[in-house]
Amino acid sequence: MSLAFDPHHRPLLGALADAMRLAKHKIEDMTFQTRVETHVFAGRPLHVTIADRTAAEWYGVDCPRLRDFDLLAGRGLNAGGLVFDIGAHQGVVAMMLAGEVGPTGRVIAIEATERNAEIARRNAALNGVANVEISHAAIARVDGPVLFSQKRNGSVALASGAGVKSVEGISIDTLSARHGFPALVYLDVEGYEFEALKGAQQTLGSRASWFIETHGDGELGKFGACNADVVSAFDASFDLYWSPDNATTDFAPMSRDMALPTDRFFLVAIKKS
Repeated sequence: MSLAFDPHHRPLLGALADAMRLAKHKIEDMTFQTRVETHVFAGRPLHVTIADRTAAEWYGVDCPRLRDFDLLAGRGLNAGGLVFDIGAHQGVVAMMLAGEVGPTGRVIAIEATERNAEIARRNAALNGVANVEISHAAIARVDGPVLFSQKRNGSVALASGAGVKSVEGISIDTLSARHGFPALVYLDVEGYEFEALKGAQQTLGSRASWFIETHGDGELGKFGACNADVVSAFDASFDLYWSPDNATTDFAPMSRDMALPTDRFFLVAIKKS
């Protein structure tokens, strides 16, 4: 029987596809002409390392001030504030956040793909951004080793395989114990959102506001959760807002009884005064 038609072989086919995709990306990255470009991000010129096709697509163009920055201004994104940027990729958003909090503020950036963390440090150095601290680690429900796919835009892995490495795992509450409670948590962890929130019970009870890229029931379902679970983590002490993925409209208030989208959307939870 052909593997393609045997459901018992689907995990094997998925692993094979991941290995082929990783090999393709490695070849592309080896031949990619790394360069430094200067673009305007949220009104500030930044030098960015364009080291792969993903960086070229995401950071090779100017970027306006993010709509969530406008919503969070003074309500978590404050001058002199502490921000956790979790899932920081190559550090560009971390530098944008650093510009918002100013030289007296701090951004603690967490990135689990080693190569991306290295490029993030390079980008911060290129721009003389001294108020961003970049750590190669994975956010986790509890502290301890985490399997993580070292793709260009990696994610927590359910099992070992091609390109999967064990990475130091740290909970959001442990970050708060080390650095103090943040004014804002900026969370983009590719479907691991609810697990990350399970490790943030003390931080959820603090004065922190949150921005979460909620990746949809399909991605969250890999870890036994869904979009509704993420929203349910925020009690009545938060005002909730949402925006569809890639929307050009402003964030809208989210009622507790609204029908939630099942695909990816952006969630902002602002602690009430």
